[in-house]
Amino acid sequence: MLEIGTPFSAAGKKALLLGSGELGKEVTIELQRYGVVVVALDKYAGAPAMHVADKAITVSMLDGDAIRRIVEEERPDYIIPEIEAIATPTLRWTLKRKTCVPSCRATSSARSRISRERVRRGLNLLSRMPRTFRRGLKEARTVSMVS
Repeated sequence: MLEIGTPFSAAGKKALLLGSGELGKEVTIELQRYGVVVVALDKYAGAPAMHVADKAITVSMLDGDAIRRIVEEERPDYIIPEIEAIATPTLRWTLKRKTCVPSCRATSSARSRISRERVRRGLNLLSRMPRTFRRGLKEARTVSMVS
């Protein structure tokens, strides 16, 4: 069984949330219910999870050195990447030192998959769109009822 301990004590657990959107806010609230201290990071101040987190830090998610310094300073037990635009090499570095949930490998592959899908959709969007031209409103309504 997982033992969390008392917040802000030596036995307490700390989570570092990389990305502090609405989903991060819900995660923060749930972690705090279990007594986990949450440090929320995001690229802009006042992100939703920052309003409820125990500590908030504004930093570029692509600045691997800054994230690494924060990880070393905060010494979290868990790192939770909630944003896809993140310094992936830094996540791999943290894997050796901390628990990354979901795993840093899963986050990295999801980010790559998302990027590839965005490019693919952008390049192929026009070629895949069906094009049909109608002579008037009556013909358009007739065709839409049939299909």
